Amino acid sequence: MTSFFLLALAAFAAALGQGATGFGFGVLSAPVLVLMMPPTAAVQVIAALSLAMSLVLVPELLRHLDRRLMIRLVIGSAGGWPMGLVLHELAGDALLQVLVGLTSSMLALLLLTLGPRATLHPSGRGRILATGAASGAMTTALAMPGPAVLAVMLLEGRSGEDVRSTLLALFTASYAVALALHAITPGIASSTWRTAAWLAAPTLAGALAGRLLRHHLDPRLSRHIVLALLLTGGLAATAKGISG
Repeated sequence: MTSFFLLALAAFAAALGQGATGFGFGVLSAPVLVLMMPPTAAVQVIAALSLAMSLVLVPELLRHLDRRLMIRLVIGSAGGWPMGLVLHELAGDALLQVLVGLTSSMLALLLLTLGPRATLHPSGRGRILATGAASGAMTTALAMPGPAVLAVMLLEGRSGEDVRSTLLALFTASYAVALALHAITPGIASSTWRTAAWLAAPTLAGALAGRLLRHHLDPRLSRHIVLALLLTGGLAATAKGISG
């Protein structure tokens, strides 16, 4: 019961961050989930919950979606999805925990170091496709499609609504494909589906609460909270993976 409560709390908090900022469920929940269940099951649970949450949140943001950018990201992701699945199959549980932790920690440190005013020139087609490929690989390997796309979009100075709409639309496509590929190999256990079903209610509650809070949160404060959670969770998962 204690384990389920902690899982539900982690899912709610990560979904709250996702609803408020447009990203964060995978990178916020993964470090906690990989500490409490086998990493493969954790990746699959996150993919299932993220898909459900994206389907709930994305309709209101479609009007902000840059469709050409989205199409290019999906094309790039298609090249990364099989590569990520191979990585997931080859990596052991400890290595997956370390990869989850390092991804979260490095994203937090990157955004913290560069700050909100650091910028890149607008993306060319090559950068978008490469970003999509990295996102696709991270989706099937770690259930984390967001970090690569988020970092590039923030550094390009895109608006918050553009970032949120693009990420959520990409999540919907990426997590659907990731679940389908994982169902084929390595397969998804019935216990994993049950865990995802149990966590669906706190996840959707957190997402809806985050959506309501989005317009009342100070952007700088929410950014600092998310980065602190990313770094803390990432370091914990990394330490757990290294210690075995």
